[in-house]
Amino acid sequence: MGYNFCIMWKYLSGFVLLLAVSLLVSGKYENYTHDAAANSQSRGGSPVASADAEVAANYAEQAERDHPRWFLAYQIFGWPSGITVWALFLTLMVIADQTRHTARAAKATEDAARASQKQIDHLLTSERAWLTITAVNKRDCVIRRGALPPFRWRVKNVGKTPAKIIETQAACQLTDSYKFPLDPAFPTDTIKVQDRILAPGDIMEYFTYWSDENGQILRCQMEDIEVVWLTAFGYVKYKTVLDEEIHETRFCDDFINGLTPEERNGRAIRIRFMPNLLVPSSYTKST
Repeated sequence: MGYNFCIMWKYLSGFVLLLAVSLLVSGKYENYTHDAAANSQSRGGSPVASADAEVAANYAEQAERDHPRWFLAYQIFGWPSGITVWALFLTLMVIADQTRHTARAAKATEDAARASQKQIDHLLTSERAWLTITAVNKRDCVIRRGALPPFRWRVKNVGKTPAKIIETQAACQLTDSYKFPLDPAFPTDTIKVQDRILAPGDIMEYFTYWSDENGQILRCQMEDIEVVWLTAFGYVKYKTVLDEEIHETRFCDDFINGLTPEERNGRAIRIRFMPNLLVPSSYTKST
């Protein structure tokens, strides 16, 4: 509102000044034209010049010859032709100035909306639930003679608001290579949790059995395995209380023990999974 008033006042002042100059120049030009006509009549000019358009034009031409500077000023600022052009020019300047102001205001509004959206996104990100999923390293997760131990994974809410778990699944595969497919082959029989609420700081644990690289459950004994090289990977899908988007967190850990069954000699060797840093990003993404 204030800016529009400044625009109006600026150009109104210019128009008033231009109008005053136009009236001054037009008055001077009329006086010189009248004086030229009077002088022509006094030298024997036509007594009916005021009624004769051709003679009046001759008077104007004589005024132009005698006073070219006033005639030029009249052409630029005179009434009505000169001032009409200036009025049109001022109108175009007002339109251009207002358009520029509107564009700046629109950009300012857009910047403010973008900044507001960033604040909202930051608030949602900082206040939403974040679920982590990792392999569990417990004291009873050991290599010893007999049956293979189960693999356990843990889901924890490290955010500030509750989360609704949709499903989770993980695999612990016996492998001998760091060659991973670009996309992890998760087990098809996912664990449906049916929107189980996980409050901030709460933990849920799940377990499965070791499998081979094709996903088949291993039913051998520990002493039948030469080198224990385990790769564990999994995911959890969930919703937050702040939106309806389905979020997902994945993990990939591994454990390697290079001792043969004879070298292990039945000793209990604790399994400690560590993050696998060599897998594709699709194994560890978080949304």
